[in-house]
Amino acid sequence: MMNRTILTLVLAGSIGTLAGCAHGGPALGTLALKHSDTEADVYLHTEDLKKGDKLAFFQNECRSRESARGTRNVCNKVKVGSGEVVQVLNEHYSTVRLPASVQLGEGTLVEKE
Repeated sequence: MMNRTILTLVLAGSIGTLAGCAHGGPALGTLALKHSDTEADVYLHTEDLKKGDKLAFFQNECRSRESARGTRNVCNKVKVGSGEVVQVLNEHYSTVRLPASVQLGEGTLVEKE
């Protein structure tokens, strides 16, 4: 269990770092560790994140699309809910509170609203 948690944090940090380096647009992070149905830690590198800030959560919805060049996957970023920063842990990680109705899991993306 501990190794899976560490792996999840490392992968989330790597994805978040790559996503955060993209130019033009809000900083994009990932769900790093889910504590419960209403609390999670997120990886989101943004220098101005503070307690009380609102965050939006997204999932990629992908489907296959056929064209003259063959089949390819087309993905859309779909908002699945919102949350609020309850504690900034450091420059990369924060704890967020979210409604129990928001179903988050692996691959959940995070942006500051």
